[in-house]
Amino acid sequence: NGYIQLDDVLSPEQVNQLRDAVEEATGQPQRFHQRHEHYDQYANLWTIHEGVRRHVLSPKVAEFARRLSRSSAIRIWSDQLLTKMPGGRPSFWHQDVPLWAMVESGALSCWMALVDVTVDMGCMQFIPGSHRWGRFAWKTLPWDTLETLDGLRLLVPDDRHDRLQPVAVPLRAGSCTFHDGLMMHYAG
Repeated sequence: NGYIQLDDVLSPEQVNQLRDAVEEATGQPQRFHQRHEHYDQYANLWTIHEGVRRHVLSPKVAEFARRLSRSSAIRIWSDQLLTKMPGGRPSFWHQDVPLWAMVESGALSCWMALVDVTVDMGCMQFIPGSHRWGRFAWKTLPWDTLETLDGLRLLVPDDRHDRLQPVAVPLRAGSCTFHDGLMMHYAG
């Protein structure tokens, strides 16, 4: 399907350690901080904070990624911390790889929940199998158009409209999803 949910990857103690590390790291001067209208985005906190680095470079998480990608080795391209405020706008339906300006195929993302995330809170949603549909020209449409499935229908070929059936994936803190870099996904 292009994604998988893994429960309880981090223990409650590890979740608390990572939350504390993230709080410390985001309190430092940032090269990679962007404040958007409805969320904050930090990138590469692992490069400036040892506590974040310990979790981002976790051998356990790396082994999951290696096995899922069927690779002999993996490397990290980036980490991102997204903090979304209640009542904010949803993300838009997208694929990661075209937004990352990567040429290579085979990239995957791990999304680790640091708090329990329910459907009402805007958990991740995936369109099963969409990672096999190729890359889409996201920048041809306004981002807000892609906040809905109706908008996504403007981008996806007509013969795939019946497959636009999202699956919501609520997570407990310390659980994660991995998804293919071409997986269509969204968060409310």
